[in-house]
Amino acid sequence: WEPFATGELPFNYGVYDISVVNDSVIWAVAWNRTASSPVPANHVCIVLRTIDGGATWSKYDVTEATGRISFDIQAFNADTALVTTQDLGSGAGRGVFRTTDGGASWTEIISNVSTGVWIRFFNAQDGVIINRQSMATTTNGGDNWLFVSSGNIPAFGPNESTLITSGNGSCKVIGNNCWFG
Repeated sequence: WEPFATGELPFNYGVYDISVVNDSVIWAVAWNRTASSPVPANHVCIVLRTIDGGATWSKYDVTEATGRISFDIQAFNADTALVTTQDLGSGAGRGVFRTTDGGASWTEIISNVSTGVWIRFFNAQDGVIINRQSMATTTNGGDNWLFVSSGNIPAFGPNESTLITSGNGSCKVIGNNCWFG
């Protein structure tokens, strides 16, 4: 094993999810693991990106999502990526932000209870966002989202949820199927 991006993050920050585009382009999202509910108003998520297979890393503060944490990142290429956001509170901080300039700036593309935990794409256009028992889908790369009727989502059992499990690999897309636990 070879360590990469050591020393890039502030104390208490940890990488929560990684999105690998190819052998050269890798993105990661990190946040202060000591942040509690609700997330402090000044908390900033950090995105790391390499375009040379990990030899060098760039660090970007997602200041547009200040006061939120991020559980998940979905990258498409060296310039474009999406992150989910969450405030661990009322839900006002749940959203999805997109960058198209390699992480320099971020724009919120959706804010709703369906967002905040997982984001997965089957291809460059078709994707899904999931938060607990709420989902939305896109067929145009995230420009527009259609909320999935609760009648089309399997009910969770007692004490089941999806919160804080996005970064551990418990949501995968294979072909046109999405598997999550």
